[in-house]
Order: sequence, then structure tokens, then C-alpha cells
Amino acid sequence: MNLSSSEHKRLREVSFTNIQKHLLQRGVDLKRTYPDIFMKLCRYVEQDEPFLPVTIYPKNTQTGRQFVCIIMPESSDSAYTAATQESGQGHPLQRVETINISEQDEQDIT
Repeated sequence: MNLSSSEHKRLREVSFTNIQKHLLQRGVDLKRTYPDIFMKLCRYVEQDEPFLPVTIYPKNTQTGRQFVCIIMPESSDSAYTAATQESGQGHPLQRVETINISEQDEQDIT
């Protein structure tokens, strides 16, 4: 699918908004807690700079438990599926909750 540059930028904006929203739901302020990653994501959105996947280990302020968050704005479900299949049965990746950050919630539409 060929997208115009404005459509592609809009998808990057939606992804960035969703990353922040899902982290905030767990009590993690990306801008405050991980300012370097926040700035890289800003450049990814605004200037279309490549954003390589990054793993963070924030603490869920509601549960007090640390969790793993892999930020991959331009990944696909097939990339995740391949990784989990390679890891084998019983691997921790088999129990991972994945969130499609490219989908815009109805309430987020302005």
C-alpha cells in the first residue's frame, strides 16, 4: 500500500500517541521517565527518522511490578509471530500481551 507522506506521518503520530497512552495506563510517563526514547520517537514522528526497536523495563505504578516493554512502531504481527514461534513452547514470549499501536481508538479521532 502506497501512502502519501502526510498519511504516513499521521500513522506515526497515531502510533506515538498509543505508545504514550498504553504506558500512562500503567503509570509510566515516557517523556519524564525515558526522555531519550521520547525524543527519538519525536524525531521519528516529525522528521521520519528511523526508530530501531528498544526494550525498556518500567514499573507499573498500579501493581508495583516491573514489566518488559518493547517499542517497535513499525513492526508487524508477522514479525512478532515469527519471534514467538522461534522461541518454542513455554518461552516467556508465548505469554506476552501485544498491543497494536497503529490502530486508532474511536475516542482518539479528532
